Amino acid sequence: MLESRSMEPQPFVLGEWRVEPSLNQITRVERGSSSQRITPKAMEVLLVLVARVGELVTREELLASVWSDVHVQEEVLTRAVADLRKALDDDRKEPRYIETIPKRGYRIIAAVTPVVRSSSRRRLPLWGGAVALAAVASVVAWGSRDADLEETLALEGRPVTTLPGREIQPALAPDGTRVAFAWQGAGGDNWDIYVKRYSEESLTRLTEDPDVDLAPSWSPDGKRIAFARYPAMGDCRILEVDVLGGTERELGSCGKSQNPDLAWSRDGRLLAFSDRESDSESFGIYLLAVESGEKRKLVSPGGQHWGDKDPAFSPDGRWVAFTRSVSINTQDVYRIEVDGGEPERVTYDGREVRGVAFTPDGGSLVVSSARSGNLGLWRIPLGEGSRVQLPFAGGALRAPEIGSGGDLLFEERWRDSDIEALALGAVDAAPEPLAVSTHEEREPALSPDSSRIAFVSSRSGSPEIWVADVSGGSARRLTSFGGPQVGAPSWSPDGRTIVFDARPQGHADLFSISVDGGTPEPIAPSPESEVAPVFSPDGSEVLFGSDRSGKWEIWSSEREEPLTPDGGYVGRFSRDGIALYFTKFDSPGLHRLDLKSGTETKVAGTETLADSVAWTLDGSGIWFLGVESGELRRYRLELPSGALSNLGRIDADPGGGLALDPARNRLLFTRVARSESDLVLARLP
Repeated sequence: MLESRSMEPQPFVLGEWRVEPSLNQITRVERGSSSQRITPKAMEVLLVLVARVGELVTREELLASVWSDVHVQEEVLTRAVADLRKALDDDRKEPRYIETIPKRGYRIIAAVTPVVRSSSRRRLPLWGGAVALAAVASVVAWGSRDADLEETLALEGRPVTTLPGREIQPALAPDGTRVAFAWQGAGGDNWDIYVKRYSEESLTRLTEDPDVDLAPSWSPDGKRIAFARYPAMGDCRILEVDVLGGTERELGSCGKSQNPDLAWSRDGRLLAFSDRESDSESFGIYLLAVESGEKRKLVSPGGQHWGDKDPAFSPDGRWVAFTRSVSINTQDVYRIEVDGGEPERVTYDGREVRGVAFTPDGGSLVVSSARSGNLGLWRIPLGEGSRVQLPFAGGALRAPEIGSGGDLLFEERWRDSDIEALALGAVDAAPEPLAVSTHEEREPALSPDSSRIAFVSSRSGSPEIWVADVSGGSARRLTSFGGPQVGAPSWSPDGRTIVFDARPQGHADLFSISVDGGTPEPIAPSPESEVAPVFSPDGSEVLFGSDRSGKWEIWSSEREEPLTPDGGYVGRFSRDGIALYFTKFDSPGLHRLDLKSGTETKVAGTETLADSVAWTLDGSGIWFLGVESGELRRYRLELPSGALSNLGRIDADPGGGLALDPARNRLLFTRVARSESDLVLARLP
């Protein structure tokens, strides 16, 4: 139940900052200063500290107050305080606002002033007390009302499609009687655009081009469908085709887009989609004028982030909602006016988001979000009101579409992947299963003695780090983050510690944990994203990718400058420690850095590398997965000769990682056992 307006949080001034809790916003008290947003949890931490200004607030008290309804590790508090310090321009070593009391907690050391409507202001004493508590009582009360702002309304729906394989990217016809979608066909041969009436089982196939056709979107009059075509070589193109069939018409270019998404404005003038001008840029949202073909950038995050995608127009045509990725599988929802300006952040979940749609009145958004652990649908108000969870029994719910009459269409997806091992010299031998469940298992990492495997599994309901004996037996769960994306496990040389990345606050952070269990410890904390940690061969430092300088580079926990100032993403030391091999955010294949001379070279023969994590090293070569003629294959590159061996096709998920088991002469990889999706129609509660 919502609290009355009298319980709304009141603004206050902290030192030289004006704090507006209800907006999660702080502004430096200077003429012309711009505002910035902080996460809701960071704001709650600040409110608890301000309520006892000048006093020590222990870590235990903060965790109990801010995260009372969920079990979290202490590092989420560490990250929240780090985010506050960054927003307040504070220094941990020489604090002006938040002082760390080692091994105990934190306290506010700046003056706090309530913002009142009269012209007079009374400064509160530094030591706090009853006056300070009274001044911020309503503010602190707000910090505990998140649970009251959520409701649950179960969806009742029926399947619209039950075809073999995956039916994806549904689009509702304006008259509410048909759905357009992308499907590979019964043989799984090629992605094309199809249309189906709800009242009939038959399909109409609109495209038959050998290139990949995705992202259908209806014209407002319901007579045409726009879609994106992805050729094997060259740029993405936007085309349209008559719903009754006929000649295709090219509307414009979607350039280097790798995120198939397309939205047609309600007035028919504009198409919105994601694109970027170069491989080194983030994806942004672009608008294409349908009649003239004029293309303009609406918004982009800048820097080397994954960027913006999944645009959706508001019913009145004023706004475009979209998702912004801060790291892989970590997004939040924003909106921006069609005429431009600054984007407005809508959610602060820092979880996986897979689609957004406006409700018919434009007052809310329906979002596919993993904010509760698995991908599900939520109704998020754009003004006052409750967040509403819309549960539906089944798989992960993605790509919501809402018709003008309140019909809700979405994609229900099931995905099951396993970790398997294949003998290195095998041509036709069957792989051996190592980690199998009805959920996702991925990113295998072998211990130094080859006796144990660390991996990521969602078998407990959310992605966590698990460990199991290679010879068999039950697996043990090491982490309990309970929702955020977790990945990239890697062993210390002594086999006692595992490092990994996780996203409890949205962006990627690094952690280490004992193989025997315990609490994960942060590594090299930073408010920027850090991914894919690995130990050096002697265990003296941890290598990782970070965008802390504004672009992706390889950094070390023991050095103050990047190892790869010309860019880097996922890196690994050679076994002898004399070279660093790594991928780049904006360049295909692998690169090599001679650590003694500082010379960087491209590794010839690896240009077909299928994913930044689809490779591993042994003492004399590189194993990797590459794409050739549309097929995924295994390769080994001999070093230093450069001799390349093509070892044949492999049924693997390149994004699921690769590991080498030298003791058993085999390669560990991730295989997708099941990937299916159907389209479901429901009524929006």
